[in-house]
Amino acid sequence: VLAGLAWGAYAWSQSRYYLADSDGVVTIYRGVNTNLFGLSLSHKVKKTSIEVSSLPQSWQDQLDQGIAVDSYDAATERASFIKSELDKELAKQQAEEEAKKQATESSNSGSSSSSSSNSGGSSSDGSSDSSGSDSTPKIGAADDATKSDTSKDGAAQ
Repeated sequence: VLAGLAWGAYAWSQSRYYLADSDGVVTIYRGVNTNLFGLSLSHKVKKTSIEVSSLPQSWQDQLDQGIAVDSYDAATERASFIKSELDKELAKQQAEEEAKKQATESSNSGSSSSSSSNSGGSSSDGSSDSSGSDSTPKIGAADDATKSDTSKDGAAQ
């Protein structure tokens, strides 16, 4: 009777599946996530390409305990779901990073365009720039007129 019960329990355990971490990747196991008298009641069936370290902590915690499912198909569906959630999270992070990058670029280009618009010859108070080329000849002409007046006065004396 005991042998029959043990065999029945083992057969039932081998109809079960679970997902857990194995060598840093999500792995599908057949059996139950326990040992009985040093005997493992499960074995690896399939490793996925999902790295456990890339998953959110909540998923990692669940994988540490083992995510129990009823069949192999349910295990592959759960692994596919985890992969799709991971892909969504990565896409969301990339979109946020891209938006942040564009915001930074637009704020940088906005400040450089506003500084270049101020160098057009007028200041923010509306006065014109005095370093234009029109003012230099006028000052020089006035200097020349003063010099010529002084030389005339010196020659007349």
